[in-house]
Amino acid sequence: MTLGYIAEWGVRAFFMFLVPVTLIFHHNFADKMQMILFLKNLTIIGRLLQVSVHSAGALNLDSYKKQ
Repeated sequence: MTLGYIAEWGVRAFFMFLVPVTLIFHHNFADKMQMILFLKNLTIIGRLLQVSVHSAGALNLDSYKKQ
């Protein structure tokens, strides 16, 4: 996934893993560390959705494969 090869598949797999993990393990919002970790995971999820919608960019291996 570092080079962008089949990035959308990797993004979807990581998204499907991260959503339940975030909801299961970071639900105690009274603890400041749990809140920080929840917001960190929420930020990662937002970036994953952005990459999923707009693809990994022009410099990935998938764009060269399509040409």
